[in-house]
Amino acid sequence: MRPAVPSLVRTPHPSGTALPAARHLGGRAFGACRAGKIAARGEPAFAKTRQKLRCAGPEPAPGGLERRRLRMHVYEGAIVCCDPANTVARFLVEDGGRILFVGDQLPERFGAAPRTSLGARALLPAFADTHVHFTSFSLFSAGLDVRAARDFEELGAQVRDFAAGSGERIVLGFGASAHSVAEKRLVSRAELDRVLPDRPVFLVKYDGHACVLNSRMLELLPPSVRGLRGYHADSGELNQEACFAAIDFVTRHVSLLRLLRNLVGGVDRMAARGIGMMHAVEGVGFPRDLDVDLVRFFARGLRGGFQTRLFFQTLEVAKVKRRGLPRVGGCFAAALDGCFGSKDAALGEAYGDEPNNRGVLFYDDARLVAFAKEANRAGLQIELHAIGDAAFDQAVRALAAALEDAPRADHRHTVIHACLPTESGLDLCARHGIALAIQPAFLDWSLEPLD
Repeated sequence: MRPAVPSLVRTPHPSGTALPAARHLGGRAFGACRAGKIAARGEPAFAKTRQKLRCAGPEPAPGGLERRRLRMHVYEGAIVCCDPANTVARFLVEDGGRILFVGDQLPERFGAAPRTSLGARALLPAFADTHVHFTSFSLFSAGLDVRAARDFEELGAQVRDFAAGSGERIVLGFGASAHSVAEKRLVSRAELDRVLPDRPVFLVKYDGHACVLNSRMLELLPPSVRGLRGYHADSGELNQEACFAAIDFVTRHVSLLRLLRNLVGGVDRMAARGIGMMHAVEGVGFPRDLDVDLVRFFARGLRGGFQTRLFFQTLEVAKVKRRGLPRVGGCFAAALDGCFGSKDAALGEAYGDEPNNRGVLFYDDARLVAFAKEANRAGLQIELHAIGDAAFDQAVRALAAALEDAPRADHRHTVIHACLPTESGLDLCARHGIALAIQPAFLDWSLEPLD
């Protein structure tokens, strides 16, 4: 595993715009350098001036200079520092993941070090992923992915081929969508039965807030799931509480060895795209919250500068404090509504094609405000999932109430997604310093197109 952190991006000088062509540089960690030291609450505090960057590393000891030159590497080109001055330097020198120098004139002592010319590319500090279900991402990235299927026939072939090479009891997959297939609807229980009648199939929808099961998988679910909101036996589609309960159930069947192996692969995939920090939201139903503790300890063993900020997806503040974690929330138990794909994102007005449907709010205001106050008083950073405008307003009201109850200057409370922010909600965010973690890539997304 080589979780390399610098991003080489194919972008014209001196832009530095993050593009998807980023690749890692053999384990050399930009984000691990002293100039990229991590602040107390978990965000990169990149040096504010070129002078600070130049002084980021220790001077080489005279006697060890030749030995260190063998490890040093010089990058020449557009070095985008992402500092307040928008500095674009010409040279960066690193030594085993530590930045020794950034500037326009290369000091003579580094002249003999190997050099890479960036050409039309640029070198940037590592990207930070503000919201990732890391355990789920790792599992699905290494497993069955049907997002590219163009119709049910192709999807079925992918399921069959994967099942033939998998020894797992449950065929677990990801990426089902009604928008990216020719049939323009979600694959159903009956269709999955025809593809694989003798093994349980569990397909998570692309948005993570719904799933489709075949008959064998439905039979495995505990009876308690069948009485929950969102359970649709005829179609095999599960939404809302039924979906969350089913995911809780199926994750218990994932072996620890498989999970660990996939976590390693997940970090590699992120690092290969120039991501050097992730905000991992965990707590998806593993027994005794195994995924939370596993990611917590797994992150401590990562090398190469990859950083992890862990959020426990729960409203039980005591669980978070017991583990000594400084953050709470994310999705699942901290999700205030659903999503647009399942038409259960909570809206102030009804959906255009469903006049009686305004989506779902999972909590009333009193419950949410009580949680936010308790977590804020405990000094935790809070993240809440809110997609629709009604959920956005509810999230902001709860966080604002908590901050009025116990003001904090550097709380870093965040609303995730915030797809339909309201003017009044944005005013509260500005007044209380509430952050938004948004996903602009969704604007051009074949799995959920705007039209």
